[in-house]
Amino acid sequence: MSTLPRPVTTEDARRFRSKHDPARPGNRYIADRRWSAIIGALRGLQPPILGKRYLEIGCGSGEGIARVAQAGLGLASIVGIDLVLESETLLASRLARAALACADCTALPFPAESFDVTVQSLVLTSILPAESRRQAARELVRVTRRGGHIVSLDLRYPNPASSARGRLGPRGLQALFPDLQLVRSSTHLLLPPVARMLARFPAACDLLEHIPFLRTYHLAAFRRAL
Repeated sequence: MSTLPRPVTTEDARRFRSKHDPARPGNRYIADRRWSAIIGALRGLQPPILGKRYLEIGCGSGEGIARVAQAGLGLASIVGIDLVLESETLLASRLARAALACADCTALPFPAESFDVTVQSLVLTSILPAESRRQAARELVRVTRRGGHIVSLDLRYPNPASSARGRLGPRGLQALFPDLQLVRSSTHLLLPPVARMLARFPAACDLLEHIPFLRTYHLAAFRRAL
């Protein structure tokens, strides 16, 4: 499932790409902190994920699979899926020696229990129909082996600038995975508009991030029972 809303006009596309340009300091800071939180959660999973099979839902540009591949986690395999596989995604997958699949996350093209750890970042909040979101969550569970983990990082607050995203707090996330054991729950990252404005002053961003209500993402790790 693609994590990016699809622009409907050329001008929409230009504005969207400009706002989310990865070369801009604010966007780079946000991506660094987002994936630092996810990789930190992966390192903390028990048992360790050395030699395990990894799946990222909604891999977008491929930045996530590249970062995970470079993190020294010792994964046996890395797979990314998205509705649209663009040229930068293909390049990232080659560099990361990862496999890709073009697929909808509500109907994953993998057998049950294919992966030891499954990650979703900003995907579930982009699925607004409630039943489609529940179906995506069921698919994440289905392809994750018993004893394996699902790691989720998503928005705590609704995005006032976009009707294409909802919010997914701890209760809403737990409702999507009622049969899984929550093993980690934490909040991360300064609100993106503030982070973009102050990104040239990372020490200030880090200081403000200590204020709980200014953190925009909720990170959770679930374990599927044996």
